[in-house]
Amino acid sequence: MRLELQSYLTTFQLAKEKLSEYGEKIDEFFIIEGLLKYIEDALESLLNNDIIGQKTNDFFDYLEDYRNAVEEYKEHYWKVNTF
Repeated sequence: MRLELQSYLTTFQLAKEKLSEYGEKIDEFFIIEGLLKYIEDALESLLNNDIIGQKTNDFFDYLEDYRNAVEEYKEHYWKVNTF
């Protein structure tokens, strides 16, 4: 998820630069620049904060460990019961 957000932020920043080039011709472009800055700050805030809580991360880690243990058990069970 973090990789997608970083990619989106990079794309947004590039688009913001291009838009700013055209916006120099508009008298009240500062309003749009303020909105763009607000969006950029919000994206950066999402990237800098832990989006999911630690308990959720721990739960996903547990599920991954459980899945790995089950796969190991299946392989071991197959070996023991084959011979």
